[in-house]
Amino acid sequence: METPIIFLECLPETSEERITKIAELRSKYEVIRLKYTTDPRDANNANNTVANGVACETHGTDNPLSQETTSQWNQYFADSELRSRITQDVIRTFPEMDFFQMTQMQTVMIDILFHFARENPTVDYKQPTDTINIEPFSAPTETSLFSVLGVKLKMINEQIVKRHDYELYNHLISMEIAPQIYGIRWMRLLFGREFQMQDLLVVWDAVFADGFALCDYIFASMLLVIRKLLLGSDYAQCLYHLMRYPSVPDIHYIIHFALHIRDPLNYSEPVGYSSLVMPNIGIECWPIQQSVKNCSPKSYGPTAVRPTTLAVESVDARRQRPESVVRRAPNGKQENELTHISSIDFPTDGESDELKRENQDLRHQIDYCWRHMSSQLDALQRVLATERLAHEDDVMVALAELKKCRDVLKGTLKFSQTNQ
Repeated sequence: METPIIFLECLPETSEERITKIAELRSKYEVIRLKYTTDPRDANNANNTVANGVACETHGTDNPLSQETTSQWNQYFADSELRSRITQDVIRTFPEMDFFQMTQMQTVMIDILFHFARENPTVDYKQPTDTINIEPFSAPTETSLFSVLGVKLKMINEQIVKRHDYELYNHLISMEIAPQIYGIRWMRLLFGREFQMQDLLVVWDAVFADGFALCDYIFASMLLVIRKLLLGSDYAQCLYHLMRYPSVPDIHYIIHFALHIRDPLNYSEPVGYSSLVMPNIGIECWPIQQSVKNCSPKSYGPTAVRPTTLAVESVDARRQRPESVVRRAPNGKQENELTHISSIDFPTDGESDELKRENQDLRHQIDYCWRHMSSQLDALQRVLATERLAHEDDVMVALAELKKCRDVLKGTLKFSQTNQ
């Protein structure tokens, strides 16, 4: 994370100056930490005076029931409430990553956010209700776009998306899906909820190195990359894809495409990247696993009840399931399949995510291989057309066989057809 810190000019570029600056910032933070670490009990003890051997306690208005703004007890309770709100958000930060669930890391994050909120009292930590409830599900009008972010999103949609893909722009307009509905989610955390952590760091590096104006074009690039999914979807499906952004194999494609949209003369349209886009199915993967965990075999009757709707993964799993899963009872009746389904090793959530990433990487590699092979075969064919070889027929047959391999990787030729 050192790179974005340097890009944001929080630290100098030279390592010698960086060490001095870090020490200076740490000293400054220590002063702020001590400034807002108050204990009203110590203050009350300091107010106790001893006169002629008799303890005299001066309570005044500073007591736990005081509502005075200058009361240390009042500030103490306000700080406790602030820390409680911050703690709730910190606990929900990347719950799937052990790093952010470490007690030490959560304590550090709580302290940093608390001291920032106390040092900047004009910036309330709790988001105001008029920012959250921005009425995104109503038709936008000039008067409803009162937030700066709302105006910015409308500008991106009208000036960038509309100019580069009018069909997609018109489709979203016909669906009455305003950019504020999903754009606030995208832009508020700089796409933090749309990409995995390793991809998000690449996006942030690009933004910090180029400038925050690049976010507008990354926003448009994200829309154009999933245009086929959106154009083939109804309102509910479009909203689903926009609120849960699909999985893109290569994050660099989105960044380079954003640069091309902004400056097509200096940045050519990216090629050689995988164009595969997979819908973000998230927790809907492996729906049977949850039911196996929550239900015991005894709770089922003699016949399994077929659900009204099956996910694609469930249908494929049933087709490919070995016959040994379906057993016969001694009386000749078929036993309930679900009583034996617990013996099947379904992947856990973590394994499922890992398999999905490996599948995406493999598809990306295959896509790269056939594209690169195609360009090299074309180059060979152009050179051979100008040469007169003794065994030219054998070379051409070899090229044809290589093209068959290329077509198998590309998906235009089935593997079973290669020997025909």
